[in-house]
Amino acid sequence: MSASPFGGTSINAAGQVAYCGYLADGASGIFVGPDGVTNLAQTGSGSQFSSPVTFPKIGDSGDVVFWAELTNYSTGDFLSTNGVVTQIAVAGGGQPDDQFPSVNAAGTVACHGRLPSGERAVLAGNNAVVDKVIAEGDSLFGSTVIGLGAPGNNGLNNGGQIVFSYSLANGVEGIAVATPTNGSTQVSPKILIQQPDPLHITLIWPTNAAGFSLQHTTDITRSFSAVTNEPVMDGTNYLVIMPCVCPAEFFCLKSGQ
Repeated sequence: MSASPFGGTSINAAGQVAYCGYLADGASGIFVGPDGVTNLAQTGSGSQFSSPVTFPKIGDSGDVVFWAELTNYSTGDFLSTNGVVTQIAVAGGGQPDDQFPSVNAAGTVACHGRLPSGERAVLAGNNAVVDKVIAEGDSLFGSTVIGLGAPGNNGLNNGGQIVFSYSLANGVEGIAVATPTNGSTQVSPKILIQQPDPLHITLIWPTNAAGFSLQHTTDITRSFSAVTNEPVMDGTNYLVIMPCVCPAEFFCLKSGQ
């Protein structure tokens, strides 16, 4: 595969890179590498995409969000989880259309878009469904919101906090941070599994997901037990190297251990 010149790039804490690439036949796409390049979305014959041209964002769990134009001339934001691409929808209707959506380690997506009633809004949610965080016409800091800036590629952190710019009816402009109202910034983490060689796997999860322990089993119908290998901190991630087990081994992160 030839993918040059390259477009926008993003890298996560595990060293995975998401980027826009242009192929020798003139098609373009969103790809993830470097350990074997995965094609997430590509233009060309039989594809729903006519122009996935914006900067993709990859989260620490490996989820990727990007904006693209479809062959029916509509545009939208898309979420790829485990290589499966789903168009992001607004709960109750509306349209996310943010060229720089963001995703965090828990798979939460933040973006800009419109509500069914037409107001511009900052949106966030999981499983490719987002809902209003704040919208034009809402009350904020003693006035009314008349304008909102998009969070952008880096506007969402792993605690679920979202940063955005705003304009108020009283003439005040500023930057605000929206924090989840459950009072906790604990991430429900995902495990990223890599295979550095044929005999071992590396399990990776974010360090900000405190209070979780790694569990495993070789029989999914039975209970999980704690992995005795001590995690190693590598930047913003925990790493555990395990031997490969045949025919299968299952892992999860359990809270409160």
